[in-house]
Amino acid sequence: MRMGRNTEQLLACSMMNHEPAARLRGRIPSTAGEVMLYAEDGAEIAIYNGWLEQPPMADDRKALARHK
Repeated sequence: MRMGRNTEQLLACSMMNHEPAARLRGRIPSTAGEVMLYAEDGAEIAIYNGWLEQPPMADDRKALARHK
């Protein structure tokens, strides 16, 4: 049984659309590594300039107990 012209075109388009994804699949690991390095550099700059907030700390219970 012969496929119709529209079916052949649909299959051809479907195959073409998967080609770029296959090419990009090989680039994702290297790009992810570059993004991680970029984020690390940004964190180091923020720490150096004091732009990060100090995380919440527990109250000094001994000092609180003394000031009752």
